[in-house]
Amino acid sequence: MLRIFDAYGSYRQCRAEEDAWLQAAPPDPATVFEAHFRLTEIHPFGDGNGRTARLLMNLLLIRGGYPPVAVRPEVRKTYLDALERGSLAGDLRPFQNFMHVRLDATLGAYFSALQEALPRPEATPKPAT
Repeated sequence: MLRIFDAYGSYRQCRAEEDAWLQAAPPDPATVFEAHFRLTEIHPFGDGNGRTARLLMNLLLIRGGYPPVAVRPEVRKTYLDALERGSLAGDLRPFQNFMHVRLDATLGAYFSALQEALPRPEATPKPAT
């Protein structure tokens, strides 16, 4: 029978291995999305693993100079399907592709908001001479 302390010891060892991998990996979106995927694979909590993985992902994205990426309700099924396909097939590409599309959409929204906020050249008054 597996005791709680045995499971905790296994979790600690797994966490140490994941921490070492993350420290050695390049700080880019692909690494961040893989860290998210790996945390959902470990599934260390009874509830909230996806939320925790998305929080970790967004923390790492922000640290890397990227905006946080939301997984909105309208894409939740696609998100879960990509995670499941990656888990069953051992292939991260569907999940990586999905998350990169989400990151691109987020960056596009940020750039659009910036363009709307910046004054247009024709609206900028000319300096007095």
